[in-house]
Amino acid sequence: MIHPGGRIEIRTGSPTGTLLGDVQVPNTGGWQEWQTVTGNVQIQPGTYDVYLVFKGSPEYDLMNVNWFVFRANGQGNGDSHTHPDYTAGIRGITGNEVTIFFAPTTEARYVDVHLKVNNGQQLNYRMTERNGEWERVVENLSSGDVLEYSFTYEKLGPQYTTEWFTYTR
Repeated sequence: MIHPGGRIEIRTGSPTGTLLGDVQVPNTGGWQEWQTVTGNVQIQPGTYDVYLVFKGSPEYDLMNVNWFVFRANGQGNGDSHTHPDYTAGIRGITGNEVTIFFAPTTEARYVDVHLKVNNGQQLNYRMTERNGEWERVVENLSSGDVLEYSFTYEKLGPQYTTEWFTYTR
């Protein structure tokens, strides 16, 4: 029987406290086969005792967690896409700019972002790496602008390209 994976609930106050959000964690194929998963939580600014509550079938060891992090999404809603090789999207939405991010599940020597604003000319940039995550700030955006973006990244030698994603400011 194949292990089905599990779910992590994020709660405040106690293990049975207010549910802020949850994230599904798939079977990764091995106890040391790491995969980055993401989810969204809804919380007001402040200081909280946070509890990670692990849910799944009682006949299995559920999962091995290497780390977790909470990131502010800025104003408005971001955009996030999860793939076995990466988590990527938009965050840090402030004023007239957004931050495009790419977090590979295995170390990448480089990540390029390809983008078009309002179906304009395609622009290509090498992203900046910070602690294993790659970023590029896009400036001079207005409300209603449509940002299309994709990535080219290196994974253990070969180069891969993602599908195109769309975000409306």
